[in-house]
Formats: sequence, C-alpha cells, structure tokens
Amino acid sequence: MAGTLRFDEKPTSGAQSLENPSITKMYTLCGITDHAAAFVYARGATATMLAAAGQVLYRQDVRLDHVGYDVWDVVVPYGPIDRTLGEYRFSFSTSGGSVNIRQAKEHIAVFPAGKPDNKGAIDVQNGEAQGTDIVIPALKITYTFRHPAAVVNEALAVKLARLTGKTNSAAWHGFKAGECLFLGATGSDGSSSEAEVQYEIAASEEMTSATIGTITGVSKKGWEVAWVSFKDDVDGGKPIRKADYISIERVYDSFDFAAQLGF
Repeated sequence: MAGTLRFDEKPTSGAQSLENPSITKMYTLCGITDHAAAFVYARGATATMLAAAGQVLYRQDVRLDHVGYDVWDVVVPYGPIDRTLGEYRFSFSTSGGSVNIRQAKEHIAVFPAGKPDNKGAIDVQNGEAQGTDIVIPALKITYTFRHPAAVVNEALAVKLARLTGKTNSAAWHGFKAGECLFLGATGSDGSSSEAEVQYEIAASEEMTSATIGTITGVSKKGWEVAWVSFKDDVDGGKPIRKADYISIERVYDSFDFAAQLGF
C-alpha cells in the first residue's frame, strides 16, 4: 500500500545556465505507485513557466525515475519557448483532383462532317451523356498554429468538429468567400503547456461569368455545386442531347474562419 503523499524539492534543485538560459528543477515524489498517476501529479504540481536566468523560461518536459516502491525522482527542465505564440506555418499540395463532367466548355468539331452536333454533351450513348473524368485544380493546405496554454481542450475539439465540412463566409488568407473548405483539425492537450493544432483546408476557385457549351454567364462560389440538365433536340434532322440549363446548388454551411480558427 502506498504511503503518505509528499512532493519535496531537492536541495540540489535549481541549477541554472546563463550562456544557454535554462534551469532544472528536481523533486522527490512519494506516495504513488502508478507511473501514469505519478506523472499527472508531478505535471500538476510544477509550474508551466518561471522567471530565471534573467528571463521567463517555459517547462520543457516532466521526467520520472522510479527509485522505490512508491518513490520517484522528478526532473523538470525549463528553457526558452520554441516559437512565438500565435505563430503559424503551412504546407501545401497542388496534386490536382478528378471529377466527372458531362458537358464540355466548348464543342470543337465532329468527324466526319455533317454528323449530329451534341453542343458539347460528352459521350452521348443511347440518348444519355456518359461524361468523362478530368483533372481539375485542387489545393490542399495544412496550417500549423501555435496556441497559448490551456486553449487546446475538449471544448475546442468539439467546436472544431462541428465546424468541419463548412466553407469560409468571408475572405480569408487571400481566398474569396466560399473558396475554402474546412476539412478538420488534429491537435493535442494544451491545458498545461502551449500546443500546436493542424488545420486542414481545401481550396476551390470560384467561377465567374463562364461559358459552358452554349450556356453563358455561369457563376458560382468555389464549393457550390453546378450540375447540367439535358434535353432532347435535333441537329440536321437527327436526334441529339444538349445542355438545357445549369443549376447552382449550395451544399455546405459556412462560418468566419478568422473569427473561429483564430488566424
């Protein structure tokens, strides 16, 4: 059975380095036999930051060494913060995406001459446009944001989960409203130290006054969906399928990225 719970700083604790500003605190923890429980207690009992070596230093780690049944040596090094809070960095991929389209932007030619012109409908078989897969621009960006202590917690995780699958309601980082889609985030506990969260964003350019087949003036926001309705027609006395109209649909809700994500 574990003894009385004690957490005492050792006489040799507090060694400082001025050349590379740092300080190391050392403690003896008694009364806990489980490693996980000992770590949680030691982390909660030590400061996340302290003034030493002429500046504010931040806790870098909590190291435990089991030296007896319920006795632990605890070493807590402190040093300068690695990065400025609020700073972010990003990585990106422009490998492209694939989508099936049934209507071309423009009809070029038909061979031999005199055959029916389907006005840009692609691969018309038995009166239906089968379409084709094409490569489209697809930009994916991962933003890694440095948050202050205690910001990254369960409440933030729940909020980010509820925002996933929504677009930007206002201009953000050079993108127009509706061009960014929030794919979700990954992060870690920040209740006792600064934490980084990775935010996944996909971008799709808006369409403005485009011409698709014989239909002009087509405009839509980046993540709105455009679909083509076809109708029967004739060309040179022969039946064809041609685009009748294009519908634009909103399939995602939106939110203010800057206000909710914090950058």
